[in-house]
Amino acid sequence: MGSLISSFLPYLLFLFFVIYAFREPVYLLGIPFLMFLRSSIFFDNFKIVSIPPRLGFDGLLLCWLILVMLIFLNWSLFRPGYKQADYFIIKGVNLLDFIIICLMIMTIVNFFVVYGNYSNNEGILKEFFTLLSLFLGYFILKGIIRYVNPVTLTDFLFSIVVVNTIASFLYLLNQGLHIQIYTAAAEGEQEDFFEGQTVTRIFWFMPILWSLSIAYLIIFLKKRPITSIVFICINLLGIFLTYSRSIMLVAVFIMLLYSILIAYKKKDMRTLIRNLTIMGVASAVLFIAIMRFIPAGTKYFMDRFKQMQEAPIDDEETNTMAVRFVHTGEIIDQIGPDKELTGMGPVTEKQLYLVTDMDGATADMAWTGVVFRWGYIGLGLFILLYLVAMVKAFTLFMQAEGILSDLALLFLLILIWQVIESFFLLDFFQSQPIPDGFMVLWYFGCFSQV
Repeated sequence: MGSLISSFLPYLLFLFFVIYAFREPVYLLGIPFLMFLRSSIFFDNFKIVSIPPRLGFDGLLLCWLILVMLIFLNWSLFRPGYKQADYFIIKGVNLLDFIIICLMIMTIVNFFVVYGNYSNNEGILKEFFTLLSLFLGYFILKGIIRYVNPVTLTDFLFSIVVVNTIASFLYLLNQGLHIQIYTAAAEGEQEDFFEGQTVTRIFWFMPILWSLSIAYLIIFLKKRPITSIVFICINLLGIFLTYSRSIMLVAVFIMLLYSILIAYKKKDMRTLIRNLTIMGVASAVLFIAIMRFIPAGTKYFMDRFKQMQEAPIDDEETNTMAVRFVHTGEIIDQIGPDKELTGMGPVTEKQLYLVTDMDGATADMAWTGVVFRWGYIGLGLFILLYLVAMVKAFTLFMQAEGILSDLALLFLLILIWQVIESFFLLDFFQSQPIPDGFMVLWYFGCFSQV
């Protein structure tokens, strides 16, 4: 079954976005998103996007993004009479652009410093390209999305939610029902023996757009009520089967925050009570169903919460937040006072063994990598980037109505999700099993017009 799905699913998804692109060219952007989700939907098996040995994933994704942008901006050549309207409200460079440009300048300056300081320059150029791609992707997506009206953008984002839900469903079949979906060897696979059964934790094929899926489905629930409820359940089940306490908690928090923000805007306490009641009842029903069909997995997940409560605050095995901050502090101490402000730049393990330890610490907390690569100045710029974006999104959510308000709220919830997630996942520095580079900060580019 797994080989059948992996053979046909990528081509069906590719065909879907190509067909829809003839109606709205922004759907061409779905192809880079498919590449971003690659392992979870087997898109790395798709021959058209096979990675040339020297190009690498980031280079291939850049080529596709540029190709999509060129086709999109010249769509009138394919459809005579087609006219593009610029929906971007603020012309020129805005504050978010300026912050990202500053980070790009720091990345370029650090590259030349590192290149001049080490006689062995192996891997530096590739690492520099990876770091710079975080910010280039923002401007490419912004250049496309600025010509997309909010209604079309909303529909396009739903198509991405559908793809992520398909990936969650496949993950559910494999993890929950033990149907062999993933035929390839899964790197980073973990196995725990619990109450006489083997519980497998696979992150290689894990869907990575749960922040978009959960936030979108609860915000636009009334638009497709039955579909949205089914999709929410599938995505939550997928999150549950990662057996990650942190991801599940942030998903629940985002749903609660949505209810609070909606009630705050409407100045209606009854809305909050009603939404919380519905969520509580729905969560209870879903949890009972999980206990019925996945009893061992449920007990294992609850046992992980119990371990977290009983373990000492400095327990390495439980990997508490205190332990992660200790590891981050150890990395920063080894950087040295002369590099704390501007960071180490695109240095690799070939030049500095500390990079290996930094990668391990960054896997648990993204901010470790931020300080290591860009120093405290870069950390401040990243924090400012998210704060400015959150204020902008919240202000528009409160002041606007209809679809603009909904998109602003979606942006805000995704931002908050990602900030929380950055304290226990790679986030900005995602490598396999989660792709890195041009699509990591995709939400800034997609919501640049909001």
